[in-house]
Amino acid sequence: MNPDGFEMSNFSPQNASPCTHRSIARKNNNRVDLNRNFPRVNSGHVKNLQLLLRGRQIETQSVMKWIMTNPFVLSANFHGGAVVANFPWDSKKPGQEKVFLTADTTSFRELALTYSKYNPTMFQQSTSERCVPGTGAPFKNGIINGAAWYEVRGSMQDFNYGFTNCMEITLEVSCCKHPHPQELPEFWKNNMYSILHFTSMAHMGIKGLVVDEDGVGISNALVKVIGNAKFVTTSKRGEFWKLLSPGNYTLVSSTHCNTKLH
Repeated sequence: MNPDGFEMSNFSPQNASPCTHRSIARKNNNRVDLNRNFPRVNSGHVKNLQLLLRGRQIETQSVMKWIMTNPFVLSANFHGGAVVANFPWDSKKPGQEKVFLTADTTSFRELALTYSKYNPTMFQQSTSERCVPGTGAPFKNGIINGAAWYEVRGSMQDFNYGFTNCMEITLEVSCCKHPHPQELPEFWKNNMYSILHFTSMAHMGIKGLVVDEDGVGISNALVKVIGNAKFVTTSKRGEFWKLLSPGNYTLVSSTHCNTKLH
């Protein structure tokens, strides 16, 4: 997402401990941190893409268009600087000091823990001594709520969950923000099974179709789990997906027209 930052950064010495941070790589050529450039979840409920794009960096706009024009269900973004699976929210409500959790925190914890358990360095926090002091390591079981760690406003994972149906977590997979190229095979070894198990979690929960009395799929219908404030909307073909931990749930669906749903 940030080729400018990559070009401006320098990799750390091989097996550096602690790692060296090159914070210049966080920003693009316009000196904007792109992971703080997405619409904030507490700034209103605007869902119009063109309005949301206004004033954003071109890289952010491209990613936002991609996210909002595809029915993604599950995603992750990869970072460096720590070794931990971080789940929403990243930000708190204005004036609120306590941690701001989502309606799907149970499922988010399961997603983060699934990734961590299959990455031995993350779950066991066995490389935390390489992280620059002050990052918060070690993390229990290799997971953390974003806002409980440190507050970030305008992050990509919060945007995904707040403005679309997609559940995204942030994966910090290296103490070094720009690890030495010779270390990359080891990173792949540590993360390979985590990635495979994480992507399989897209099938966790429920999925189905919302159709009218003629069996035709209804787009933009609302599907809600009773007791869960976060609803999902159906695709152009009437499809829906809702990631949930195992359990018994009651679903309701609705649409703004007078169509009879099934």
